[in-house]
Amino acid sequence: MLTTKAGYSNLDAAASLNGNTEFTFAVGAILTHPSPDNIDTGPWTTSLTGTVIYSSYHAPDEAVDSFQKRRDNELRGTLLTSVPLRKGWSATSTVARSVVDSKFLNYTYTNWAISIGASKRF
Repeated sequence: MLTTKAGYSNLDAAASLNGNTEFTFAVGAILTHPSPDNIDTGPWTTSLTGTVIYSSYHAPDEAVDSFQKRRDNELRGTLLTSVPLRKGWSATSTVARSVVDSKFLNYTYTNWAISIGASKRF
């Protein structure tokens, strides 16, 4: 199954330097597939999602630059796999990467996240 998402948000903050307008676009794919031959579980579910976020801030941050407003471009990628363990229970693993390119270098960064957990279906 393929998924798409488009979004818009406008955050008005008390300090206008924290207020921003964001546009979000995402595409993803979800695949349910048989477990590997040497693992005796039910079918696994894997999803891969890519997201782009464009952020434009409403006012300059005087601590960084009194004359220019901040603009960020963020790329996110997420890979999630869910493995059934027994009725109603699954193990999940997620790997995600976020890359932010900002008009101001002190807001530019790259993050990785890895998580492993369990989920219960109700």
